[in-house]
Amino acid sequence: MIEVKTMHEYYVALDIGGTNCRAALMETDSALRAKILKKEQLQVSLDYESGIIDLLSLIDQIAQDYPISGIGGSFPGIIDEEIGVIRSATNLPDWNNKPIKKTVEEHFQVPVSIFHDVAAAAMGEALFGNGVSENNFVFLIWGTGVGGAKVERLMDKFHITSFEPGHHIANPNGDQCACGLRGCPDLIMGGGPLSRKLNKNLAEIKDNDSIWDDVAKIAGQTVINTLAFHQTPLLIFGGGLIQKRQFLLDKIREAISIHQEVFKIPEIRMTKLGDNAALYGTVGLQQIELI
Repeated sequence: MIEVKTMHEYYVALDIGGTNCRAALMETDSALRAKILKKEQLQVSLDYESGIIDLLSLIDQIAQDYPISGIGGSFPGIIDEEIGVIRSATNLPDWNNKPIKKTVEEHFQVPVSIFHDVAAAAMGEALFGNGVSENNFVFLIWGTGVGGAKVERLMDKFHITSFEPGHHIANPNGDQCACGLRGCPDLIMGGGPLSRKLNKNLAEIKDNDSIWDDVAKIAGQTVINTLAFHQTPLLIFGGGLIQKRQFLLDKIREAISIHQEVFKIPEIRMTKLGDNAALYGTVGLQQIELI
């Protein structure tokens, strides 16, 4: 009997937000399995010059003694994946149009890819989480704000479409959003704006507070509006706010069932990978073919 050896490779996965950067050393094999060997975190500097030095040091630290095959990073904002730059990120303005990919590649002499953070998290779920074996699903991330991505599978290839469910008009008479519209879901259900509006840490608000009923109605409307353009049999929710308040899923299901008459109500699941979804996704995106 011939023994078939499974080839192992090592990658560094980065998940960079407006506040923190998490880095993981990931081990993968030829069967497209992956696991985190170690993980570190640092605070992101808003200044690019000092921030990129910190990032290189973090990668050096986590990749020490391992022959890494590549580095993948997920970033917020509008991403030019081909060139490897952030075109526009409101929470990291000094990082916009800076040579992130080129700088990291020159330092480590391995291929580097950068991706949109929600797309990376969605692909993490598609390859390693609750989207495995699914041909069509939408991933909604609900934390400080609201983001989305649709994943479609054709045989062993994938197509990803990122979109902004947090920026449509949910309340025409609402406050003006940074995007220019009024009454965006981001302003009403996003953890950051909601905390500022209530002038308290969301951790102080109990699960039975009526504020969650109002938030869930907007979340339900956001799902309905999403389905109008991205029909799917499955919704997967991730993000810090919903992961800590999972009871909101039942409230969202109720809000959808009352108002949704045009489309079939999709199954709704929570993320399997949690905060690690984007880390898994940045590794997976370097190993699969997109269409």
